[in-house]
Amino acid sequence: QLPNQQSGPLEGAASCSLVQSHSFLHQALERVSAAELRHPTARQGWLETSVRDLERLAEIEPQLTAAATCASLYIRCQLLLAKIMSNKSWLNLSAASPLQGSALRSLLEQLLQQTFVLQRQFLGLRPSEEGYLRLLRLRALALQLVVVIRGSNASALGLCEAFLEQLEGLQGFLEEHDLQPDAFTAAMLREVDALEEPKPGAVARVLQPLLQAHACPTLRFAADTNQSGAQPNSGLERIKQTRAILYEPAGETDLPQKFTAGLVLPITLDAEIESVQDVRNVRVKVRYPDKQVQLILPRLADFRQLEELKYRLYTTVLLSHGVWSEALHVEMGLVLDFTDTEAAAPGKGSSGQRSGLRVEDHTIELCRPVRVYIAPKPIKRGL
Repeated sequence: QLPNQQSGPLEGAASCSLVQSHSFLHQALERVSAAELRHPTARQGWLETSVRDLERLAEIEPQLTAAATCASLYIRCQLLLAKIMSNKSWLNLSAASPLQGSALRSLLEQLLQQTFVLQRQFLGLRPSEEGYLRLLRLRALALQLVVVIRGSNASALGLCEAFLEQLEGLQGFLEEHDLQPDAFTAAMLREVDALEEPKPGAVARVLQPLLQAHACPTLRFAADTNQSGAQPNSGLERIKQTRAILYEPAGETDLPQKFTAGLVLPITLDAEIESVQDVRNVRVKVRYPDKQVQLILPRLADFRQLEELKYRLYTTVLLSHGVWSEALHVEMGLVLDFTDTEAAAPGKGSSGQRSGLRVEDHTIELCRPVRVYIAPKPIKRGL
């Protein structure tokens, strides 16, 4: 049963509710752990139930929204991994039907995107918790490498090099924080290190049986400690999620904003951004009806710091397009863009090509986009 929110004035009641919410979150993760011993169909049901429970907890307990969202997203990735590997097509994508191949690629793209979000959108994690997210990300990249190598004749050298760099980075992170790898990662480090020459084919042959043999571990949040020892039902308020609230533009209106095609229409954007480490990664994302997408970099002077990791953005977005036959909606929102960061990683080169991700997959939505109604009109010419 979900914990009830206490609306009374007593601080003790609110504190009791928060303790219950912590307990409920940990119980949801324990249920995921217990599901590992279940039949795959039953396990899927248990995981889906945990996702729903955690999403509901995120809605009703503001102080645990980020922790519950992080946990539910992690479990969604576990479900995606299981779904991909239950379809034997992942072992030979080239032999799959076009429909199967398309479905598998879509699932893999979702997995890569969601593991990317997990690594980039949550702050305040302990090293052990961050380790779980890094291990999950590496597992997704390992699966991608095997699918690409087993399913096509295209060169996977760049993809393999990027994967090995990620593996080396993970090993350094674990050693730095004195963390033990899970069984999958320990075996992978051992097997890859034993290769005389880690070519893509050899690496894939090592990874495939390891992916099949080792289940993805359940996420564990570190217990906070005080003078009386571990406190498992407290402390997860420290986890924050980068997000934004758009105040302007306010959304749809009945009357379109008209402007001359080829010129610009200024739109005021007013937003509040919470738990952001570096505002230089913030972009305004504009999507036109023809699927054209623009990522606009706001001026640093347009950001005003309200408190630590919290900013107000007040800027003007210039929209422009050719002539349309009728007024249509443009979507506008805020995202984090790590395209430059990923491309600049040591030895990555063309990271978009190497990882198999589209450029858009290096962006993370911070809010639901709003729709702006506009109508570019043809230039009026004199007689």
